[in-house]
Amino acid sequence: MKLNYDIVNKDEILVRVKGDLDINTCNEFRDDLIEEYNKDPKDIRIDATELSFIDSTGLGALIMVYNIIRNNDHKIYIDNIKKHVNKVFTITEMDKIFIIKEI
Repeated sequence: MKLNYDIVNKDEILVRVKGDLDINTCNEFRDDLIEEYNKDPKDIRIDATELSFIDSTGLGALIMVYNIIRNNDHKIYIDNIKKHVNKVFTITEMDKIFIIKEI
């Protein structure tokens, strides 16, 4: 499945994702998010309400973004994540570095 997202830069960078964050979609997503962050560094909030799936490469893309923003004491919040998607974060213990809220 394809990944659609939009990025809104206000008090924080808000990213609404829809679809699959996987090997086919993660590079462009990561690059766009880093580009937006570099324009105006601040916390990133991902609305994962319509995120259907994430694989290890998608998780790796988020970790790469995290490694950049943590140098400025910024955080990544992931809101409205589905239980089956959150399981990937829990199994890999990435729920310890991202601030996650399930639906």
